[in-house]
Amino acid sequence: MTAVRIGIAGLGAIATRFHLPILQASPLCEVVGLAEAEASRRTALAAQLPQARVFPSWQQLLAETQLDALVVCLPPQLHAACGLAAINNGLAVYMEKPLAPTLDEARQLAQASQTAKAPLMMGFNFRFHPAIAEMRAQLQAGRLGPLLTVRSTFTTPAPHAENWRRSPNAGGSASLDLGVHHVDLFRFLTGHEVREASVLEHDSGSRSVVQLCSDHGVLFDGLFARGAPEHFQIDLIGEKGQLSFARHLDHAPVFRAVDQIWTRAEKVRRGLLALQPRNLRYGPGHEPSFSHSLAAFIHAVQSKKTIQPDWLDGLRAQEVFSKVSA
Repeated sequence: MTAVRIGIAGLGAIATRFHLPILQASPLCEVVGLAEAEASRRTALAAQLPQARVFPSWQQLLAETQLDALVVCLPPQLHAACGLAAINNGLAVYMEKPLAPTLDEARQLAQASQTAKAPLMMGFNFRFHPAIAEMRAQLQAGRLGPLLTVRSTFTTPAPHAENWRRSPNAGGSASLDLGVHHVDLFRFLTGHEVREASVLEHDSGSRSVVQLCSDHGVLFDGLFARGAPEHFQIDLIGEKGQLSFARHLDHAPVFRAVDQIWTRAEKVRRGLLALQPRNLRYGPGHEPSFSHSLAAFIHAVQSKKTIQPDWLDGLRAQEVFSKVSA
């Protein structure tokens, strides 16, 4: 099968750490073009990938390179223009979150996606984490009984550089940069849509608390913050027990039955579980979901099939944050 000719627009920290090396290593695609506004990065990229053309703008990348697909890792304020141009060029697009910094732009992209001729994927990579997939399978198999509540936390240190993540208006709020992932996971895990939403943001958007109720009555409580210790955890709480996954501690979700109490023996068992080699592999910087999500995207491009999460999923998650209280 012919390799997918792929370009990457925006080579910031995440793209250089995950997207680029993953795509470079894939035998199913060829990275033929890169766009990066910062000159020093372009110089480094040109040396790293002599076979790829490196441009100072995404416009030049699209105009001067033959592509089958584009991975968009630009600042969110550039997503709408770049995404619409890529659709007009007939390209498949993997769009990093959030879909756009404003709801109007996100709706414009979602509407345009309905007539696109190639797969358009939203970069909700955590859907593809093996532990998240296992949580969904156990939930669907009835291990938790009727689901009552989803509780989640996603916090990260403050960004070091003066980039878009420091600007709430550019899509850098904790809600759109972090919370949007977990709102999408709430929809993905439960299969429900959000019926009611309450969002409280503080400190220029660097902290937010999100409370949701699904159309089936399942509640969601989420805490998202920048400038805090790194933490990512999801708890599914049902009538029969609780299923928990802490991304930096566990390789798989941990189940606790409704009648299981935290005895000393159980605490010791939980501590020993954390020492297993497969759990010790996990920590900051280890994130398998990027490789799984990008592989799914490449497969969709080759097979010319639609894929989820798509841009409508990006819009649905973002719509929750239109209900913001100061």
